[in-house]
Amino acid sequence: MGLIVEGTPMSWKDILPISGHIRYRAALQFLKSYQSQKQRTGDPFLWGDEIEYMLIKLDHTNSRAVLSLNSSDVLKKLHQADDANNPKETDWHPEISKYMVEGIPNIPYGKRGVIDLVSMETNMKLRRKQISELLREDEMVLTIPSFPRLGCDGCTDRISNSTINTQSPCVMDDLISEDNYRFRGVIQGVEERRGDKVNQRIQVYKDKHCSLCESSGEIADRHVTKQQLNNVDIDHVMYGTGCCCLQVTIQTKNLDEAKYLFYPTCDSSVISVFKQLALSASSPLYKGYISDVDTRWPVFVQCVDDRTPEERQLKFGEVGHKGSRSGCVDCYLTSDIYNDKEVTYDEHIYNKLTSEGVDDLMSKHIAYQLIQDPITLHKECLNENNNDDTEIYDIMNSSNWRILRLKLPIPEQNIGWRVEFRPMDVQLTDFENAAYTVFVTLLTRVILEFGLDFTLPLSKVDDNLNRASRRNAVLGDGFYFKTNIEKHNTMNGMMGDMISESCDKEYVQMTIDEIMHGKDEYKGVIYYMNKYIAASKEFDAKTKLTMYRYIKLISDRASGKEKTRARWVRDIVENHPSYKHDSVVSDVINYDLMMKCVNMSDMQ
Repeated sequence: MGLIVEGTPMSWKDILPISGHIRYRAALQFLKSYQSQKQRTGDPFLWGDEIEYMLIKLDHTNSRAVLSLNSSDVLKKLHQADDANNPKETDWHPEISKYMVEGIPNIPYGKRGVIDLVSMETNMKLRRKQISELLREDEMVLTIPSFPRLGCDGCTDRISNSTINTQSPCVMDDLISEDNYRFRGVIQGVEERRGDKVNQRIQVYKDKHCSLCESSGEIADRHVTKQQLNNVDIDHVMYGTGCCCLQVTIQTKNLDEAKYLFYPTCDSSVISVFKQLALSASSPLYKGYISDVDTRWPVFVQCVDDRTPEERQLKFGEVGHKGSRSGCVDCYLTSDIYNDKEVTYDEHIYNKLTSEGVDDLMSKHIAYQLIQDPITLHKECLNENNNDDTEIYDIMNSSNWRILRLKLPIPEQNIGWRVEFRPMDVQLTDFENAAYTVFVTLLTRVILEFGLDFTLPLSKVDDNLNRASRRNAVLGDGFYFKTNIEKHNTMNGMMGDMISESCDKEYVQMTIDEIMHGKDEYKGVIYYMNKYIAASKEFDAKTKLTMYRYIKLISDRASGKEKTRARWVRDIVENHPSYKHDSVVSDVINYDLMMKCVNMSDMQ
């Protein structure tokens, strides 16, 4: 869920009067770091993954699977076990809900070179083993994005009447983790700043006997009204923030390389949509129903939208207009040619940054981020003498939830410029999670090695992002894609060339299969990845074989030979003997689905 910090939490009521001051201080912190680190170069290629794990309790006698709100106890045991290990290979962090924990490698990959690409799966298996050994007999750990019956009555292993900080009749206040003040602050901040409860809707898959205006017997009438036919109410932030994801962070050589990877490249503007969303799709079930979306991303985006009802109605150019703090990207950082989206940013912050020598596009990006109010803060960071760190900016940056995040260097820890790739649904097995992490990591190397340019107008990127979460998007409609991608021979010297180019608006619609495997003169992403692996002198034969296995999984899902996890889940539910073709995921169906997930995890 982002940056974990300690301190005395502030309420939204206390933050609001000083919001402008806090945002400006965040800009000054960014500016100081930027000016001291913009010439930093020569950092090694390092990367890491973050996996969020979900705790499930199984009642075999009654065929029920519920969420286990035991993460705090599990986390304490994990830390105790870590203290006894030397050397320490994994690290564990709290997450926003009491049924989630986050696991990462203790040391970034790449210290031994690209050979570390084959060690990730081993580390992921170790993490799963470590947490599994600490669970109760009736508990299991799964890497699934969303719990199918979150929000239904009895969806957890505890009963609570507490509704202090929730406005949903289904999601209990006890779901929110107490392990760090920021978690409760995020949920309270979103709800209080909005001025009304989260009131979003996810379209339900309309099966032949689906009748959502009547009680299904499994879901209470209050969940779906006649006015909201064919939709499930998403009425609490936890429906989005309580989903699990797989994130990859990559350290770049310098700021220019980070800018190039951050927005105008294959991974950011195109493949983030196609590969990281459509190909990783794993979450079609919400609130006890089969939905018409396959990923958690649109649910998350809606749930963290903290704009007031009035702000949500405003159009660009009207006073008070601002975009959401989550979603796609706001602007490219190396060229303005494709920036065809109208965005509102803080002009005061923009003017300050440009006057101090920050380039136009970076200034707009930061001013766009910092037009958002801080929704969570602690009193200790208000110390006016504390201007030597970036804590306020980091808090603000970590509560802007976009498909990518640019991270500032941490010089005292010898950490350089980094780019975080955020949209992917977590996968069920460690092999899958390793494959997707390798794919993202390798693709950044391929882009830089061959100087590939997949840039599209941002309006088309938005369109692609919306399409990517639809049901069966991998095999569905086409996506906008540029086929003339070989614009440069190498990364060296490409930045200046890129900025001076005229806008190449030649793009077509392609399927995921065509994007990955080629069409007509275009050779396909898989071609370039295989070419890079074959030519690399850093890979021995065993490493190359492992890389090819990972790429084959992505390739097969793109072509339809292998199901996405979303399709796999849908097939299990729709073919269940007790399924009534009413789009309802009953307790029994949910239990059998969770058991299949457990068995699949154990088989790897």
